[in-house]
Amino acid sequence: MFKLCDFHPRLKVIIISVSYSSSVLSLLIFFFFLAVMVAGSSLYYVERLSSSSDNQLISIVEGIWLAISTISTLGFGDTVPKSLAGMIIGAVTTVIGVLIIDLPMPIIVETFANFNSHLQARQQLPKQRRRVTRGNIPRKIHPNIVAE
Repeated sequence: MFKLCDFHPRLKVIIISVSYSSSVLSLLIFFFFLAVMVAGSSLYYVERLSSSSDNQLISIVEGIWLAISTISTLGFGDTVPKSLAGMIIGAVTTVIGVLIIDLPMPIIVETFANFNSHLQARQQLPKQRRRVTRGNIPRKIHPNIVAE
């Protein structure tokens, strides 16, 4: 993968922009796991407190699995909340998941756009350096001599 970056400069731009956005990505991962833990445990406890007999959440781990599939908006459908309070928490969890995942994306996209425009500007520069002839080299002036 890293050898491919040498062949195509755009791949290098992607890696550089992701590394510059690592603080935003780490914040995204932190809030994702925080939301998963809070939503999973609250879904489990709300479903346990309901009087419904067909409760599918038998442990907090299954509540966390439901929260992961809801926050990531995959929604496998293997476990679903049955009570009204569980459905409301599931809907709020979906909205929070969309916000958690979508809000940092403009920062990452802007970082990529900045590096990409810098790469395009560098590619438009001439490939050969301009030769400096003897006449173009500025003369050093002695500190005691005043230049006119």
